Amino acid sequence: MSSDERSIEYESARLAHAAANKGMDSEMSMVAGFGNAAMRAPALAAAGGIAALLGFYSANAIALRGTTAVADFNAALLAFFIAVLACVAAPGCAYISQAFFIWSKGQETHHFDRPFVRETKKSKRLFAVGTLFQLGAALLTLGAIVALVIGGLSFMRLADFTASHEPQETASPGEGQSQ
Repeated sequence: MSSDERSIEYESARLAHAAANKGMDSEMSMVAGFGNAAMRAPALAAAGGIAALLGFYSANAIALRGTTAVADFNAALLAFFIAVLACVAAPGCAYISQAFFIWSKGQETHHFDRPFVRETKKSKRLFAVGTLFQLGAALLTLGAIVALVIGGLSFMRLADFTASHEPQETASPGEGQSQ
C-alpha cells in the first residue's frame, strides 16, 4: 500500500470513528424527545382519571356505598394507579437503556483498517442489555396505556351504575314512625 493510499485509508478511518461517535449524540437526543412525550401522555391522563374518579365518588358516595359499584370504583382506581406507576418506571428503564448503549459504544474498538469501528463481545452484551431495558420501557408505556383503558372502562361502568340506579333514601330519625 502506497503512502497516498495509507493516507486516504487513515482519513477514512478517522471520519468513520467521528461518525460513529456523532451518531450516538444524535440518537440520544431523538430518543429522549420521543420517549418523554410517549411516557408523559398516559401519566397525565391517568392522574386526571384519578382526580375525576375521586371527585365523582365523593359526589355520589351515599348512592354508591354498599353496592357492587364500589368494586368498579376500586378497579378503576387500581388501574389508574398502575398506569401512573408504569409511567414513573418507564423513564428509569429508558435512562438505563441509554446508559448501556453508550457503554456499548465505548467498548467498540477503533481500527485503521476496514471495518474501522468493530464490535466486541462486551459491546454486544452491553447492547443486548440496553435493548432489554429499552423493551422494558416500551412495555411499561404500553402497559400504562392498557391500564388507562381498563380504568376508563371501570369508570364508565361506575358512571353507568350511578345513572341507572336511584339513590337510596335514608330515613332520618323520627321519620316513618307512627304516633
